[in-house]
Amino acid sequence: MALVRQVRKNFPGQETALDELDRSRDITVSALREGDEKGLAPRALHRKFGFAEDELIEEFGYPNQVFVLHRESPEGRNAR
Repeated sequence: MALVRQVRKNFPGQETALDELDRSRDITVSALREGDEKGLAPRALHRKFGFAEDELIEEFGYPNQVFVLHRESPEGRNAR
C-alpha cells in the first residue's frame, strides 16, 4: 500500500486511520472548491495522497468538491 507507506514516512504515528481504510473500494472526501482560500491546504493534502478531483457539490449550503481515491486492484495498482 503505497499510500500507507507515504503517510508513515511523512507523518510518523498517523498511519492508524489509513491502515483501517478498505482499499478494495473507492474512498471519497470533500473539500472546499478551488479558489476558496480555506480549501488550499486540504486540497493539496488530498492530491498529495493520490485523491483525484471529482464532482462539484454543496454541503451545508457551501460549495465543495468531492475527491476520490480509486480502489486498489488485487495487483496493488489503483483500479478505475
